Amino acid sequence: MPSQPQTKTIRETEMTPTREMANNAKMVTPLQDDDHPITKRDLREMEARLEETLKATMAPMQVLINNLTSKVEALENKNQMHERIIEQYREENARVNKKLDELVNQMEAEHNEMKIKQADLEDRNRRCNIRFRNFPEKTEEKSPADLIIRWLKNTIPSLKLEAEDLERAHRALKPMPKPSAPPRDIIVCFTCYQKKEEIWHQLRNSSNLRYGETPILALQDLSQDTLNRRKSLRPCTQRLQQAGIKYRWGFPFRLIVTTNTTQHMATNIPEALQLLKNLELDLPPEWKPTNPPSDSPNHEETTANNWTTVQKKKIQQKRRNNANQYRQASCSEPSRRPYDTRNQTKINQTNSSQMDNPTTTTTAAE
Repeated sequence: MPSQPQTKTIRETEMTPTREMANNAKMVTPLQDDDHPITKRDLREMEARLEETLKATMAPMQVLINNLTSKVEALENKNQMHERIIEQYREENARVNKKLDELVNQMEAEHNEMKIKQADLEDRNRRCNIRFRNFPEKTEEKSPADLIIRWLKNTIPSLKLEAEDLERAHRALKPMPKPSAPPRDIIVCFTCYQKKEEIWHQLRNSSNLRYGETPILALQDLSQDTLNRRKSLRPCTQRLQQAGIKYRWGFPFRLIVTTNTTQHMATNIPEALQLLKNLELDLPPEWKPTNPPSDSPNHEETTANNWTTVQKKKIQQKRRNNANQYRQASCSEPSRRPYDTRNQTKINQTNSSQMDNPTTTTTAAE
């Protein structure tokens, strides 16, 4: 008898769970009824399945966390390396700045000394010269020497002066001025210093020197540096003139004031301020501070230092510029780096391997 296909009723089909329904049922907490109560074994199985599900879910996240941790450690190592390099640069810059300051101070002292010696040498070479100002242009018939000899003889009748007493005479080495501009000075060099001093003293004692209707000035022929330094001390000399105190200029450059048996000298503004203080004279208005500290015990010292503040700021700015230029040059030239380049190469290779293989970062760093 042929076997007939087994058929199930609708009720049996509904009551028989499929494999898929059984698998889904494993993930769901079974319903508690009177026939199938939940046992400890069932709870343990559910806990084990839940742990496996969590492990499978957290595995990719753990890998991502490990990668991020490796990258962070690599960045921290690189940051520490950069901090060490920056610290080395700071130490090197501090040493370089200190050396630069010492060199700049030494060079400034030598430069000032050389300027003083150069100005003194130039002034001594001009000691036989007298500069005459305001002689009109084109008044000399043959040469400036003939004009000066004729004028000096007319001005000082007792003076014995010959052409041999003049080594040379010429106009100041400038272009021909316009008709409305002041005429060029005439510079006369005498062959003998004693002859020049004789003429100079007689000219100084003459109160009215004229060429026709034009007033004439007789001046010492000095270097530009000496003229600038004399100009800086003009407020002091004006105060001395107002007080009726005589002064003179010395070689090398200095302002000399002699009172009774005491001699005072000044070569710059702070020394000139001290000179006025020693003579018990009031400070010139140009040298008074804008906001004088009336209660300060170092009032005079503060006044003297005000004149050197601008120059000190310029020097400090120049030093900073030199330091910045040196810093830029040292950064741009690898051969001048203060740290060992071989160690730097090893660190770079280690960082490269760490970035390529993040899981070995901790081992390599250790």
